[in-house]
Amino acid sequence: MSSFTKSTSNLFLTIFIGLIVVSFLVTGYGTLQGTPDTVINVAGIPVKIAEYEREYKRQTEFYKRIFGGKDLTSAQIEQFKIKDNAIRNLVQRKLMVRISDDMGISPSDAQIKDEIKKLPYFLTNKVFDINKYKQLLAANGYTPSDFEATFRQDLKGQLANEILTAYPASNAYFEVLEKFKSQEVKANIAMINKDALKTYITISNSEVKNFLSNKENKERVTNLFNDRKMSLSQPEQLKASHILLRTEPDSDINKIKTQAEKIRKEVTPANFASIANKYTEDPSGKGKGGDLGYFARGRMVPEFEKTAFSMKKGEISNPVKTNFGYHIIYVTGKKAAVEAKLADHESNIARELIRANKAEDHKKLLASVTKELSVAINKNSKSSINRLVKKYSNAVKVENEATINRLEGAGVELNLTGDYLKDIFKKGSQSSHNWDEATRVVLVEVLPGAPTKEAKKPEDDIEQTKKTTKLAWGRKFSQEALKELEENVKVTVNNNLLR
Repeated sequence: MSSFTKSTSNLFLTIFIGLIVVSFLVTGYGTLQGTPDTVINVAGIPVKIAEYEREYKRQTEFYKRIFGGKDLTSAQIEQFKIKDNAIRNLVQRKLMVRISDDMGISPSDAQIKDEIKKLPYFLTNKVFDINKYKQLLAANGYTPSDFEATFRQDLKGQLANEILTAYPASNAYFEVLEKFKSQEVKANIAMINKDALKTYITISNSEVKNFLSNKENKERVTNLFNDRKMSLSQPEQLKASHILLRTEPDSDINKIKTQAEKIRKEVTPANFASIANKYTEDPSGKGKGGDLGYFARGRMVPEFEKTAFSMKKGEISNPVKTNFGYHIIYVTGKKAAVEAKLADHESNIARELIRANKAEDHKKLLASVTKELSVAINKNSKSSINRLVKKYSNAVKVENEATINRLEGAGVELNLTGDYLKDIFKKGSQSSHNWDEATRVVLVEVLPGAPTKEAKKPEDDIEQTKKTTKLAWGRKFSQEALKELEENVKVTVNNNLLR
C-alpha cells in the first residue's frame, strides 16, 4: 500500500507539475523593474497594485475586527506579517492560474457572465441587478472590467483545483484498505510530551530572584513578555445566545424577516432559551438555548458582531440580517479587556528560561517518567497509570485498552506512524514498544489476544470511505502541487510599491 501510494503520487505530480516547472526559474524574491503598475510577478502572471491593496486591506480588516475596530500599529502589522500573508495568498492564486493555463483551461466570456450572474450578492428578488453589481464593485474598489478579469482568474484556478483534487483510485485498492482496517489489537498507549515535561522541573524562588538580578536576564524576560503581551492579554469578550432563521438565495426574505420580528415580540430573558430551542436553525445552538458561549471580536460576522458588542448584558436585539439569515441576539455576559502586566508574568517567564538551560535535569526526569510509565502500562496497573497522569497531567497522555487499527492506528491525536503499526502487527500480542522521537516518547503495550476481525461493512459505508479518502488525497495532492511550484517558481516583487 505504501509503495502504491508513493508511486501514484509521484506519477501524477510528474504529469501535472512536469508540464509547468520547465518554464520556471530559481526560487526567490527579486526586484521588478520597468512595470510601474505591477507589484508582483508570478511566473509571468502579474499582480497589479489595486489587487495587492485589496488583499492587504482584507488582511488588516480581519485583525482590526479582532481588536475592536482599532487601526493596527506598525508593530502589529509586522507582528502579524500582513505584507507576507498578502503576498503569499496572491502568489498561490496565481500559481493555480498558471496550472490552469498549462492544462488548457479557458472559460468563455459567456461562462464568466453566467457565473457572475449567479452570485447571490448581485441579485434582487432572485434576478441579477446591474445597478447593485456596479455599486458593490465601486464600494470595493473594482471596475466591472477589473472584477471580471479577477473573476476569470479565480474561476480558472477553481477549475484547475477540481481537476487536481479528482484523484483516481481503484476498487481493488479500497478492498486492500478494508482488509487492513479489519485487523485490530488492543493496547495501552502512553505519550510523553518532552517540551511540556520541562515545566515539572522544580525552580526555586531564590533561583528566580538570582536570575532576575542579572540585568541581561531581566532584559530577556522583558523582551519575551513584550513579544507575548498580546496573547497574554485578555480581549473584551461577550457571552450571547441567538435565534437564527436561515435565508438561502431562493428564500422569501420578507417572509423570514416578518417571522423573525414576530419571534422577537415573544422572547424575554426568561423564555429565550426555550424559544431558541423551538425556532433556531443553527444546529450548534439547538437544544442549548442558542448559547454561543464567550467570544472575542473577529469571531462572528461583522453585522452580528457590531450589534452584539454595542449591547448591554441582559438586552435582546431586534432581528439582525447577515449572510446566514436573521439573528435575534441575547447578551448574557461580558468580560472587560485586561491588559497583561509584566509583574504578573515575570516569574513564570524567568522559570521558563532557567529550565531551558537544565538539559541534564530534563534528561533525568524524562528517563524516570518513561521507566515508571512503561512498567505501569506493562502491568496494566490502572492505579499507577492514573497516578502518573495526575502528577504530569500536562505532559503525559494515556489511552487504556485502546483499539489499534492496522490501517488508521489509534486516531489522529495518538498518531502512530506506518512504521510503528508495521512493527506492532509484526510482533503481535503481548509485545512492548518504545519510540523516542524529537518531541515525544511513545510507549505501546499490546494486550493479550489475537487481532480481531471486524464484521464486513455495508456497501454504503465503503462507498462513503472511497469518497472521503479520494477527497483527502485530492486535497493533499493539490497542496503538494502548490508547494512544488512555490519551491521552483520565480517570484519577483517591486518592494518600492509595497507598503
